[in-house]
Amino acid sequence: MSNDIEILDQNIDEESLKTYLSIKLVRLITIGRVEATFNGAEGDIFDELLDFGFKKIGDIDQIIKDDPLKFTADTVNTNFVGYLRDMMYVDVDKYFNFVWDEQWDGYDEKSLKWLQDAGVNIMHYITKHKLSVVPNR
Repeated sequence: MSNDIEILDQNIDEESLKTYLSIKLVRLITIGRVEATFNGAEGDIFDELLDFGFKKIGDIDQIIKDDPLKFTADTVNTNFVGYLRDMMYVDVDKYFNFVWDEQWDGYDEKSLKWLQDAGVNIMHYITKHKLSVVPNR
């Protein structure tokens, strides 16, 4: 995928992002870890990606590179929106200072554990923004 200059040079929009993620995350989609949908939050995630500083598909590819597994936990299933938000935790300060706009308000326990295991100081933001932690069913 990273050699496909044509897609990497495209501006981020619904079609280019869905095409890129469907190819880049094919293994995760196939095993059911990532659902190939934006779940109606296309506009939100595009704005968030732009606020984070991503303009082109190649900007996202520079973060994911050849290791798409690093942004998903074995125990957490997600969709394209959740995956991209988790990817932005490469700079959690930037995410919470410039991107997060209180559209969501908490984490499930499995996601929280995965973030902590990945070295993200998420408890700071949970406390600061009064986010909830909900038990998994």
